[in-house]
Amino acid sequence: MLQGENEKRPLDCQIIGKYVFSDIEHEADAHAVVDVSYAYDANGVIEVTAAQRGKGKALPLRVEPVPEDMSWLDLPPKEEELVPAHLSLLIAIDLSGSMSGEPLRKSQDAAKDFVRQLDLANTSIGLIIFSDRVELSQPLCQNAKAIHHGIESWRIGSVGGGNSAQPFTLAKQVLEEREDPRFLVVLTDGMWYDQPHATSEADKCKQAGIEIVAIGFEQADLAFLKRIATSDQNAMFTNLGNLTASFSKIAQVLTESGGVKESRRLRFFEG
Repeated sequence: MLQGENEKRPLDCQIIGKYVFSDIEHEADAHAVVDVSYAYDANGVIEVTAAQRGKGKALPLRVEPVPEDMSWLDLPPKEEELVPAHLSLLIAIDLSGSMSGEPLRKSQDAAKDFVRQLDLANTSIGLIIFSDRVELSQPLCQNAKAIHHGIESWRIGSVGGGNSAQPFTLAKQVLEEREDPRFLVVLTDGMWYDQPHATSEADKCKQAGIEIVAIGFEQADLAFLKRIATSDQNAMFTNLGNLTASFSKIAQVLTESGGVKESRRLRFFEG
């Protein structure tokens, strides 16, 4: 912090001290705003405080020694381009018999709209299909035409007609060599045969740092969705009419996050 009126040459001002505020929390839907206040006490000593506006909390302060070399203050500010981290994302679709007809068509439309909203310059998308078996129907790629073709090729019966398989083991294999951020979006419409095993394999994905978003409709079990998702906020029970909107919400959060390389959980469905 400086005190003085020379805006062109900061070193002509008096250096008051180096004030460092910490514990600024991530805000998923917006940039964190910090309000800094300055005041003088009765003895003329300056007091500095800060609060995170969105969280309504005061931030802890520590005063550090001022470096001896402050010549960098005379240099023009450098503009650094923020390069988004590359996002690796798998969409896993339940192709059991109950998805026949309108559920499958609506799911395909929602998935294609979801892909259109993402920036494939910084995103690789792959497709997993599962029923009685599980298969990587489209490896991770940045080719919109290949991804859309893969979604259109979803067919009931291609991996069986029951619900004994789960996508998490394969998803972990595909994503484990990728850097963060890594996401798995699971779409299902019914009850899975071996939920304890699926939950165990989902936990392994979470332990590996893979973010799981679970969307269910029709006969899906919300309690189960919460167990396989990274957090309760990443689990959602919806209906066919709102399926596209649910996918759009995910795309919005991913886009706004900028693919930040941090070990954190994004909240998709608050409220």
